[in-house]
Formats: sequence, structure tokens, C-alpha cells
Amino acid sequence: MSDMTVDEYSRKLASDFLFYLEEEILHISPKTGAVIPFRLNQSQKMLHDAIEGQLKRQGYVRALVLKCRQPGVSTYIEGRFYWRTSQELGKTAMIVAHEDKAASRLFVMGKLFHERCPQLFRPATRFSNAKELVFDTDDGKGLKSQYIVQTAGSQRAGGRSYTLHYVHASEVSHWGEGGAAILGGLLESVPSEYPAKMGTEVIWETTANGLDPIFYEKWMEIVNADGATFENGVYAAKGKEYICIFIPYFYHDGYREQEPAKDPDEYETWLLSQKDLSGKNVDLFQIEWRRRKIESLVPPIGFTKEQFFKQEYPATPQEAFVSSGRGVFDTAKLLALIDAAPAPVARYDVIPGSHQWKSDPEGPLRVWKEPGGGSYVIGADVAEGLVHGDFSVADVVDHATGEQVAQWHGKIHPESFGDVLAALGKRYNGAWLVPERNNNGLLTVTRLERIGYKKLYVETIAEPPLRPRKRYGWVTSSKNKSMIIQELVKELDEGTHGLNGKDTLREMLVFKQHEDGKLGAIDGQNDDRVMARAIAGHVRKILPMVVPASVQQVKTVGWAAFK
Repeated sequence: MSDMTVDEYSRKLASDFLFYLEEEILHISPKTGAVIPFRLNQSQKMLHDAIEGQLKRQGYVRALVLKCRQPGVSTYIEGRFYWRTSQELGKTAMIVAHEDKAASRLFVMGKLFHERCPQLFRPATRFSNAKELVFDTDDGKGLKSQYIVQTAGSQRAGGRSYTLHYVHASEVSHWGEGGAAILGGLLESVPSEYPAKMGTEVIWETTANGLDPIFYEKWMEIVNADGATFENGVYAAKGKEYICIFIPYFYHDGYREQEPAKDPDEYETWLLSQKDLSGKNVDLFQIEWRRRKIESLVPPIGFTKEQFFKQEYPATPQEAFVSSGRGVFDTAKLLALIDAAPAPVARYDVIPGSHQWKSDPEGPLRVWKEPGGGSYVIGADVAEGLVHGDFSVADVVDHATGEQVAQWHGKIHPESFGDVLAALGKRYNGAWLVPERNNNGLLTVTRLERIGYKKLYVETIAEPPLRPRKRYGWVTSSKNKSMIIQELVKELDEGTHGLNGKDTLREMLVFKQHEDGKLGAIDGQNDDRVMARAIAGHVRKILPMVVPASVQQVKTVGWAAFK
């Protein structure tokens, strides 16, 4: 106890988890089978710092943890929750696993914590059954705290009969059908009002399971929020109570071989540029472990060995989430580009009924380069404009270089989207407009014809014996879709793509060739940005490049803003 009094020592045990561990109160049984004191590895230290940092700033913990396999995340959380419930009065911890086997393993861990806890620190236990520890005495004068482990889908897993203070949703992306309802019940059982929520802790933890509708959607809500930051493995966004913590495989101490890898390939060379928790670059010993692990894997149907490794032992969150299938674009190149993608220099929204744009930090138009003196091409993917439907996208590229200089992305009626495109074309020197004509796009194209936009993409259709006729707008077919996507693949491979938009690159990550041969985003994801960029990239090569003497490049017909 050093120079501390008994009371000081007790308070420190109850308030400082690291001190609690230093006193060797918790014990674990690692893969060797021995029982040893629980000491944090590097991944667990990183997790501890992130959680304690949020607790200090916010007063309670709300965290999502995306991890590689077996870095000790569950061990840390279960140890932390045992510490909480065995030291505090009237607290309940609920751990919910994805399957019975995992739930049993987690409860055995908790039982070991309790059984090997020194008598001086072990709370009185009223009873202990297969999945629950109740810290109390027969006369009810004990802690009245509980440590409970359940399986997702069991009647008690929803937590509705409890007030929960500590929740661990383990492998939540694997909870399957009904998982969202179970998680919803758990969260409803945690106090959400002030001051009751202060000190509570909710941690979702998982390896990835493709783009599942629970964990992935919540993760993307945080990391894609405006102003989101990433530091020391933690994503945080102003106004969001959850943080996202990512633990790649190379953070874990044990994932390395005794011999270094030789002749690293392009992807491995990129890996060698990544840094571990100490600030050191990934080394060839970690690369060699990766190679041997990939060789030993038996992937499920639909995965290659390397795809399966990236899901189970990811180097980036994007790797973890990209699901099986024939990915069209080079993942390694995309990941490197996402890391290096520049932020927009400005954002704007159009003034209704006008071709004028106003600065707006949340505007639908993101700009990487303001209009210069050159020529531009705008490709557009048109959605139906419903609140719960897809997004419409307009991608502005430099006619000469193909560089992505701006992008409009939002939900809008197709006819009104025509007005936005005209205003955007006006802003970019009377740019060529190439809206997709398919389905809802016909309304957009018709609007642009009616207001008399001059540089509107047109094709000549010859169908003998009929006379040749003009058709405005781009019509996507299975044949030309494959062509323009392959052109974008080539541009990515050659480094001539000019892509600046991080969201476009993310959509390219989940763009694949499906089993029926069709190209598009995996289920539940969008490819609007990919298609807008692919259309613009193709058409710029065939349209005449005429730099206008003035930005007044539209007819004076049909819309007052263009008179």
C-alpha cells in the first residue's frame, strides 16, 4: 500500500483499473493453459486509454471497437466490468455474446476472475450459476451488484428486466436476424438521462462481418460525420456520443514471426508504411506472420484466403468491412488513396431559383478546386428524389486532365436536379453536362432541354429504316457500363484517375462483379458516385474541348436566371 491509508488504498482500487491490475487481483488463463495475473498487452493498453479518455471528457462511455481476431478486447472488457461490479454498490453488467459457446467461454473467464480474486478483495457472492454472479449476502447487506453473461437471442439478452450500467455487445456484427432488436432492448435498459447515465459504459465489439446492418451502419455514421477526426486508432466526431476504436492486426504483440519476409509486394510495401502503437513502422517480421497465416487459412465459400485474412486480421477498417466477391478496383490502391485524400476546400449550396451559389459548411456541393479558366465535364447519376431513396450525384472533372474538382451529392427531385446541374454547369464555365437518361434521369434531361442548356450531351441514334435522331443524355446499358468501369479501372491502375473524393473512393471499395456478372455495389451500399465519375471520365475523352470566352454559355430560353 506504500504510504496510503486503508481508505486511500480502497478508493484507488475502486477508481483506477490499472492500479487494480497492478495489484494482481485479476487472473486469466491464456493459450498456454496456465493461470497468470492479467497484464495488459499493447492493444488492451490502447483500448484502455481510449475508454478512459472518453470517460474523462464525457462522463460515460459509448464505444464501438472494430478489431482483428484475438487481441484481448473481450478479456479487457470482462476484466473491467468484473472490477466495476465487484467494487461498486448496486451495479449490473450484461455481456451478450453471439453464440452459446462464446457466452460460456466469457462466463468461465468471469468465474476465473472471481475464484482467483484474493479473499481480501473478493465480494460476498449470494449465488453463482451457469451465467450469473450476484454479489450480495443472504441478508441483503452486500453490494447488490450483478455480472451476467447471455447469448443474443435468449429471453434475458434484451436486458428489459434490468437497469444496466455496463453493457458489452460481443461480436455484435454476428448477431444475425433480430440482432438489432436485441441491441435496442439492451440500450433501452441503460439510463440515458442525466445524471443517471454518468459512469455507465456501453461497448460494442466485433470482428467485421461484411457490411452488417448493425455495427457497420453505426460505425459509418461516426467516421463519416462532418468534422470526424482520427487519432491513435480512435475516430471521434463532434455531436456524436460514440467513439470508434480500430485495432489492426499489427497492433497485437504476438502477430510476428522470428524470420523476416523477403521481397515485399506492392500491398506489403504499403503495409510497411503503417505505424504501430509505439510509432514504429510495421516490419518484415509482421509481414512474414501475415504471409504464413494467409497460407494456413481455410476460407469460407466466396472468399479467397487473402480476402478472408483481411476481414479477420484487417490493417484498416475499410479492409475489415469489404465483403467477399469479385472486387472490381484494386483495394490496396484505394486504401492508400483514402488515407491521402484531400479535404474539400469549400462547400456550397445553390440559391433556389438562381444560378448563384452560397457558402455553406454542410452544403451538398463539395469543391476541391474552384473554377479556373479551362473546360469542364459534369457526369450525373440521377435518383428518384425520395427521402428514403438513393442520392443524385454530379461529378465535375477537368476536361483536359480528368481531375475530380467538385461533386454535388444529395436527395432532390429529378426535375429540380436539372436546375442544379444547370447552375453547376454555369459555375464551371458552361461545362458539358452528361446526365444519365435512364429511368428518373429522363425528367432531368427534359428539364435541361426545356431551359435551353447549350452544352448538353447528345447522341445520334441511327435505327434504319427510321431517320437518324438525336437523344440527349447518357443511356447506361450493360455493355457500356462495363466499358466505362473498365476505363476507370485502367485510370486507377495507371495513376491517371485524378480522384479527390474520399466518399467516391469508399464506394469503389464496395463495387464488385456479382455472381450473375452484373457490376454494382454490394447489397445495401451505393454506387452513385462511382457511376457519375465513370460517365464523366469516359465522355470527356470524346467531347470537343472548347474553352468558353465567357461563362454565359447557355441559351436565354426558359429560365430567368440564365437571361
